[in-house]
Amino acid sequence: MYGNEMNVNVIKSLIERRQSNANGNHIDLAGVFNSSYAYMLKLYHSVIELDDENDSDNANVVPDSDTEHCEDCRSCQRVEETGFEVLPVYIQLYIFSFLSAWDLARLSSTCKYWNVLANDCLVWKSLLERDMVKWNKVGHRSNPLTYIEVESDRTYKDIYLRCSPEIKNHPANFQLTNLLRVLIPRKAPRLVMFGPGLESNVSGITRAIMFDGNPQFKITGMFPGEIDGVGSGFSVTLQDSSKAMKLITLYSASKKERENHKQVNRADRNKLLVGTGDHGYEVHDSIRELCKTVDGFIYVVESTKGDNLGGTEELFAMMNEGNTCRRVPLLVLSCVTETTQERSPCIEVVQHLDLQKLNRPWLVHDVVVKNLDGVLPALNWLIEAAQRS
Repeated sequence: MYGNEMNVNVIKSLIERRQSNANGNHIDLAGVFNSSYAYMLKLYHSVIELDDENDSDNANVVPDSDTEHCEDCRSCQRVEETGFEVLPVYIQLYIFSFLSAWDLARLSSTCKYWNVLANDCLVWKSLLERDMVKWNKVGHRSNPLTYIEVESDRTYKDIYLRCSPEIKNHPANFQLTNLLRVLIPRKAPRLVMFGPGLESNVSGITRAIMFDGNPQFKITGMFPGEIDGVGSGFSVTLQDSSKAMKLITLYSASKKERENHKQVNRADRNKLLVGTGDHGYEVHDSIRELCKTVDGFIYVVESTKGDNLGGTEELFAMMNEGNTCRRVPLLVLSCVTETTQERSPCIEVVQHLDLQKLNRPWLVHDVVVKNLDGVLPALNWLIEAAQRS
C-alpha cells in the first residue's frame, strides 16, 4: 500500500480541496474523465501547478518517494511524458477507481508500475462497492457481503472476480461440464413458487409465464395435488433450453380473503403458516409434507424502489431444514413491473431477507414482469441446481 491508507471518499475530498484552491477554477471530474488522456492532463495542470503553500496542506498523505518504477519500460516513459507519474499516488488511484474490471486487467499488462496501481486494494474495494449494487443477480457463492463480514483472507480483487456476474458469464469462463450437463437427460424438477410478490403489483408474473401464451414457455400439461389436494400445478417447458419443470404455486389465502384482511399482518393471515406461540411461525402440516417432495423453491418479491419487500416469516418457515433437505435450492425473483421503474439492487434484497443465514444454494435475480426479462436465466439456474441436488 502507498503511504497512508485512505478510502475513495477521502481521496475525492482531497481533490475537491485542491480544486477549491486552484484560483476558483472548477473542474468537472466526471465529464473530463470520459477522455482518460484529457483527464490526466487536466489534473496535471490544475493540481501539480498549485503553489507549494497549498500543496503542503496534504503533505501528510503524499506516498513514499521511493516508489519503484520500471526504468526501461516504454509504457512508463510515455506516462512520464504526460505527467501522470508526477501526480500524487492517491490521485492516480482515484483515477483508476473509475475504470472497469476489464480496463484494469488491460492496464495491468502495460507496465510494472501500472500493474501495481491496477491491483491496488483500494481500487478494487472502490470497484466492488460501486458495482455490486448494479449486479442483476447475487447467489450463495457470489455474495460479496459474506466474504466481507467474515473478514475473509481474499483480497477485494479476488472477491470481485469471484462474485461479479459479468466476469462469471464471460465466454472465457465456460466450462465443459456445462455442455455435458445439457447432454445428460434429467427428470423435470418439482418447484414451488410462493411469496408476497404473488399478491402485489407484480403478481402478473404467474399469468405471464403460464397463461399469456409467451413463446418463452410452453405448458405441456397439468398434474394433481398429492397431499390433501395441495401441490397441483402445471408442467412447463423452457423453449430456449428445452428444460422442463413442474410448477406449483402457493398463495397465503384466496384473493377475496386477502382483500378483506388487507390491514392484518400477512404472516398472521397466511394459511400456509401456523403460529408457534412465541411470535414465531411454522408451516402447516400439509405444506410441510409438500416441501419434503419438491426439488426447488421460488420466492417472489416486489423490489420497486421505496416499496416494502415484506417480512421474512414465510420464507424462513418454508426453508426450515426440518421441512426440506438443505441441498434443495432457493431462487428469489426480485421483480418490478416495467423496465423504467427504479428498483432495489439485488444486494439490498439479500440483506433485507437475511439470505446469508440460509445453509442452502440460493440466488437472487432481477426480473421485469412485463417482458419477463431475467426469468429464463433465473429458472435455468434453479433447474440445474435442483437436478444437481
